[in-house]
Amino acid sequence: MIVIKNGFKGICLYGKEIIPPKYDRIEHYEDEIFGLFIDGKILYKVFIDGKIGLHDYKEEIIPPKYDRIKSLCSNIYKIYIKDKVGLYRNKKEIVPPIYDEITCEYRGNIIRSGEFYGLVTENNKIIEPLYDDIKTIFPFYAFCQSGKWGVLDENSNVIFKTQFQDVDSIDIVDDKDRSLFKVKIDEYWGVINWEEKFIVPAIYDYISTDEGIIYTRKAAL
Repeated sequence: MIVIKNGFKGICLYGKEIIPPKYDRIEHYEDEIFGLFIDGKILYKVFIDGKIGLHDYKEEIIPPKYDRIKSLCSNIYKIYIKDKVGLYRNKKEIVPPIYDEITCEYRGNIIRSGEFYGLVTENNKIIEPLYDDIKTIFPFYAFCQSGKWGVLDENSNVIFKTQFQDVDSIDIVDDKDRSLFKVKIDEYWGVINWEEKFIVPAIYDYISTDEGIIYTRKAAL
């Protein structure tokens, strides 16, 4: 039930105030992907001075200061001001709405500015969109410039400069518990350590790992 106090609106349910009367307008929030129920809860759009926020039965989870809000995935929302987009996760603005696009995909939460790409890490750090392409290679991030791939950490420190046709992490570590990497040079794959020394030479068509074992494959001539 909508209640009004001093000209502002709130909601009471079964005689209990669940949203305090401090908003200009309140509506059910329904998402085109998740529908009415998001994370098992019914959310409400709350408005002040034309700006939108989100409220659940307990608290305001996004303050009403944005032009538009869209669910991205569980507990993650796109927030818009004019035509720029940011990211809200776990009741906190982790990316300001200053970017052209944000997508949630297998590579991670990718942010785009113009033709360049960056990424939001699992620790909510922003790798700024400065790269032709970027992807998560747990626990690091591979970036592409001018057709060559390198590796960054979450603080944008370069581990390997751009020199490979492709790069990925593998589930094997060195004696210092640091990840090894499989890299592609020209048409072939190899495995390198942090000192860029080849543990497996780059002569194979395919490399995979399973339970600490490296498997290689080379096509017959």
